[in-house]
Amino acid sequence: MAQIQPDTRLVVHVRPAGSGKVLAVSVIPGQKVKRGEGLIDYTDHALHVTQLQRAQAQAALAAARAEQTDARLAYDRGRALVGATVSQGELQRRTAMLQQADANLAAREADVGTISHRFQEEYTSVTERIDEDERSTLLSPVDGVVQSIAAAPGADIEAGTDVATVADLSHVWFVAWIAPENAAQLSPGGRFDARPAGQGTNNGDDAQTEGDETWPWSGKIASIDQTADPTNGLLRVIAEVANPDGALRPGAMLDARLHTTAQQTGVTVPSDAVQRIDGRDFVFVQETPERFRPAPVVTGLENGGRVIIRSGLRGDETIVTQGAFVLKSIGAVAQLGDDD
Repeated sequence: MAQIQPDTRLVVHVRPAGSGKVLAVSVIPGQKVKRGEGLIDYTDHALHVTQLQRAQAQAALAAARAEQTDARLAYDRGRALVGATVSQGELQRRTAMLQQADANLAAREADVGTISHRFQEEYTSVTERIDEDERSTLLSPVDGVVQSIAAAPGADIEAGTDVATVADLSHVWFVAWIAPENAAQLSPGGRFDARPAGQGTNNGDDAQTEGDETWPWSGKIASIDQTADPTNGLLRVIAEVANPDGALRPGAMLDARLHTTAQQTGVTVPSDAVQRIDGRDFVFVQETPERFRPAPVVTGLENGGRVIIRSGLRGDETIVTQGAFVLKSIGAVAQLGDDD
C-alpha cells in the first residue's frame, strides 16, 4: 500500500510579519489559488508603529541635512577668511562641527535605510503586501491549493505564526513503506508504478506480472529511508511524480509496484494468507474441507497486496486467505501441530 503526499519542498507556510486582528479571510481549504492572490486581510499593529518610526526617522534625517548644510557653509566661510577675520582655532572648531554633522547625517540616513528595508523585505514580500495604513494582505506565493487556514475574522494573530498553508501540487510524492530486508532490492532511480487502491485485476495474478496498462502512474524512486519508522518498523520509499493536471490528490491511497534491482522466484500468495506465529511465517494449507495444516514458509518481496513465498509451498496447494487470521486466533496451530 502507498499514498500520495505533497512534495514538502513545495508546501509554503504563510506567516504574518506583524501582530494584529484579522479583518477578512478570502479562501477556504481545498481552494485553488494563483500566485499573488490574497488569502487573509488583517490590521497590522506593528506596521502602525513602524510607520511612526519612519516618520520620526525622516524628520531626524531632514534636521541632520540642514545641520550639515549650515556646518558646511560655516566651514567654507572660515577657510576663505582664515588669517583675516577668522582665526586658525576657529577654523579647527568649524572643521570639527562639520565632521560631527557629517557623522550625524550618516547615522540618520542609516536609520531611514533600516526602516525602509523593513517595509521592502519584512512587510512587503511574496507572502504579504501593504494595502493602506495599518492594513496588510497575506498572499499566496505560488499557484497551488490551500491546505489549511488558521484564522477567522476578528481573531488575533501573532507575528511569525502559521495562519495559512498553500501547496504547489504540480509535483507530488508517491510514498510506500517496505520491510528493511527488502531495501537492498531497491535503488534511487528505480521505477515506482501506482494505481488507485483496490483497482487491480482481482484475478489472482501476481501484481508484479500485470501489464503496465493496469498501472496508469509511474515515477522514479528519489529516496529510500536509512532509518526505520519506530512506529511500524518499516522504511519509507519516496518517488517524485509530475502532476500537471492535478489529478493526483494528496491523501489518496494507492496500490504500488516497485521495480527491484534483483529478481526473486517462488509462489505468490495474498499477503493476508501469511500469518506470523512465534517469530515464524506460516500459511494454512487446506487438506480436506475441514482440515487445515500450518505450513512454515520463507517469504520474499511483498507488493500490491501479494507476497512471494520463496520456500515452503509447491504451488499447487489450496491455501487459506481471508480465514487465515481466524485459524491463528482460535489456536489452530496448537491443535494441528501434531499433524505436521
